[in-house]
Order: sequence, then C-alpha cells, then structure tokens
Amino acid sequence: MTNNPYLSVWIRQWRNRRQFEGPWTQLRRMVVPLVSALLLVLLVRPIFLGFLDEGAEGWGYGLQQVALRGGIVVITALSLDIYSALIRGPDRAVLDIHPVNARQVVLFEMVRVAARRWWLVPLGAILLLPLAVEGAVGLWGLGVLVLACAWAMGLTSSAMMHLLAVQAAESKRIAPLLDMARGQNPRPQAAFLYAPGAVLLVCGGLVVLASQGANQVWSGESLGGIYLLLPLLVAAACASAVPRLAEAGWFRASPILADIDARYAAIGEREDGLRVYLDWTVRFLPQGIGRYAMKDFRHGWRGRRTLLVGAWLVGVAAFIGGWSDQSIGVERAALAIVAGIWLCSAVCVLMDKDEPEFLRAWLPAGGSSRYLARAYVLCAWLQPCLWLGVASVTIRRGLIDGGAVLLFGVVAMVLAVPSSMVCGQLRDRGLAVYGPVAAVAAAVLGVLITGGWS
Repeated sequence: MTNNPYLSVWIRQWRNRRQFEGPWTQLRRMVVPLVSALLLVLLVRPIFLGFLDEGAEGWGYGLQQVALRGGIVVITALSLDIYSALIRGPDRAVLDIHPVNARQVVLFEMVRVAARRWWLVPLGAILLLPLAVEGAVGLWGLGVLVLACAWAMGLTSSAMMHLLAVQAAESKRIAPLLDMARGQNPRPQAAFLYAPGAVLLVCGGLVVLASQGANQVWSGESLGGIYLLLPLLVAAACASAVPRLAEAGWFRASPILADIDARYAAIGEREDGLRVYLDWTVRFLPQGIGRYAMKDFRHGWRGRRTLLVGAWLVGVAAFIGGWSDQSIGVERAALAIVAGIWLCSAVCVLMDKDEPEFLRAWLPAGGSSRYLARAYVLCAWLQPCLWLGVASVTIRRGLIDGGAVLLFGVVAMVLAVPSSMVCGQLRDRGLAVYGPVAAVAAAVLGVLITGGWS
C-alpha cells in the first residue's frame, strides 16, 4: 500500500492528526462510542433479542433473523458510502483532471471508507452481547461472523457495482431497460440510482444464506458452514474485478456526471439546478428565517445526504415493524422511530462541523433566526422517521396505539433537535458528546416503551 501515493498521504495525515490531538483525545474517541454502544444494548435486548427469554431451541432461528437484518443494514450503509466516495466524491473534481492511476484512486477510496466504517461490525458484536451473557458464546460468534462477512461483501461488491454502473450508463444494449426505469431522470442517472438496489438485492440474498448457515452450524449441520462463508468468496471475487473496472470506468464517470448535471440544469427554470430536497417549504417561512433555512437545506442535502435518505429507511423499518396486530408491533415501531430520530439528528452536529467558512462570512450571525431555521430544517428532515411508523400502527392497532407511538416520536424529536444543535456548537467534539447523550436518551425512552406494552 505504500506504493499508493494517495493512500500514503492519507495515512500520513492521519498519523499527524493523532500526534497533534494526543493520547487522551484518541482514548476518548474509543471509550465514548464503546460506552454508548453498551447503553444501546438496553434498547436492543428487549425487542430484537426477545427470543432469549424463550427456550434455547429457538435461539438459532432468532439469531438468524437478527443477523439477516443487521447484515442488510451494514450493506446498505457501505453501498451509499462507496457511491459517495467513488462516483460523487469531492476528490473527483481535483483528481480527474490529472493523469492519476485509477486503480490506486479507487483502492484509496475503498480503504478510506473501510476506515470510516470499521466500527459497524464491533457495534454489532456489542449489541449481540446478551447472547454471550446467556451462555451462547458460540452463537454470538456466529452472529458476529455473519456481520463481518456482510461487511466485507458490502465493501467490495458496492465498489464493483458502482463502477459497472458507469459502463451501464453508456451501454446501448441496456439503454431500453434504463429508459423503462428512469422516469423523469436522464438515462445515465438511472444506472447510478439503481446500483445500490442491485447491491442490496444480490448481497441481501447471500446474507439470507449466511444467516441460515449460522443457524445450521449452531444446530450441528456442518454443511451450513459453506453458506456462512459464501459472502467471503463473493467479496474476494468482487475485489479481484475492481481494479480492471476502475481503469475502465473511473475516468468515464466524470463526463457522464457532467452530462447528467447539465441535463438537470437545462430542465425548467435556472433555479432548478439549485433546488434540493424540501427547499420548497421555505416559501412559507418569514424572510429572515427562510434565508438561513435555505442555506441549511442546501448544505445538508449536498454534504450529508446519506443521513437524510436514512430518515426514509428508518421510516420504512418502522412501518414494517409496526405492521402487526400484536403489541410487539407497537414496540418495534416506537423503538425504530426513537432510535432513528436520535441517529438522523446527528446530521445537525455534522453540518456545523463541516460548514464551509465562506458561508459563515457570507451570512451574518443571524441570532434567533438562524437557530429557528436550523430547528425547522432538522424537524422537516425527521418527518419520514415519524409518520410512516405511526401510520402503520394506526392502521393495524387503532388510533390509541398510533397516538402513543406519535407521542414517543414527538418526545424524542423535542429532545434530539436541541441536543444536536447544542452539540453542533462544539464542532470537532460535537459527536463525542452527542453520541452518549443520544444513547442514554434513546435507552431511557426504550425502557419506557417496552415497559408500556410488555
């Protein structure tokens, strides 16, 4: 890896940053997330690991279901991050005008994503700790192995699929299929839009097999080991294909993206090229607040789109979890909403951390208008987390349970929004403070939720 200049520079920057920050800062960055994850066990144990309260003969199947869902979450997160790094990353505008080595650039971006998302598997291991506490250490290890295999497969398969999407965007053979699926989007954009879905479809099926394999191994069927390790074989195959695809597609992505952006800019009015998610609601705000709200809408959508899309994923999860006639559906929906609101509210902390300096110089301090605008924008982004789950519970259980879920969601939002705004003022230390606060608050609300319907 030392022969990769981009990776070498990044490693050198990382080492310099560690030396500058000192050991206490590094220790805090490790201990605080660890404590937060341990607190989240209180939220996860009663609802997702409830099978531990039943007979041990059902533990294998229970782990199969939990590992399947956890693996899909890991793959989804990595797919979105790889897309941002390889296709729409900020480094592209700097590197693609130089005679860089595409293989080395793609490898560097993949390693950087892996370094930023390494914690997904340890977090899953911590959340599955109740299995080990109950004496099923082997079952806990199988669950962690499923998550690790999903992580490796999600990283390499996402890189391969997004690079293949570059070729698909220019393929004449696939053009009719893209025309059927693209809607109002330019044809090349359809290839990029559906690439994460293709990753989730293929890798999700393999995670199904891996989780079933974990259950079979726990039951004494050695054949399940083949299914369990199948994602690793796929990950290795995808990794071997990435260098060739990088040479063929990384540079080609730049003119394709330029064509897509030009087509969007040519549609409708000149302002259409500047429009972002939910910015149309600014027209209903007073002018002073609307100015800062528009700035936040644009900055958040362009810089932290993953968390905004994640709000819809949380909403879908809450809807599916709440679609039940049993009280467990109410608990699942409420827990998904509460956890999702605290998670997605972290976008406010990140926005303050990476807000460009020219925006602070261009706009005055703003006083209360700035904070009201930030609160409004954050609440608008969080609405999908709330209403899909409420709708699901209301349809299946009635207005009373739906109203109770709505109440917990509103309480979580009332607590999460100001907490994230306050922590955002801490800039680099914001997440270190917000993480434990969010974990404790979500755990407390989770205990109240499970106590209310259990």
